[in-house]
Amino acid sequence: MSIVGPVQFSVGDQGPLKWRFAATNMRCCPVCSGKQIEVERIPEGCRMNGDAYGTTVFECKGCRWKTSFLWDDSSSDYYYEKPVVSGE
Repeated sequence: MSIVGPVQFSVGDQGPLKWRFAATNMRCCPVCSGKQIEVERIPEGCRMNGDAYGTTVFECKGCRWKTSFLWDDSSSDYYYEKPVVSGE
């Protein structure tokens, strides 16, 4: 099997805890309040101008809670995903 072209992906918790984690500047686990967060940055593509994009996976070493954020060098916000607010 082969994959042609860039593929961005998400893993782990993609619900409200993800945004609570983001509010701590990705430094404190929303489940166990642990501060040992492992970060894996996975580039998935690069544009002709050198801007890269991909996924960053965050995992708490204490309780193994995991989430991910999509990133893009060319975006005005490096992590460009925004929480979904019901009613909008």
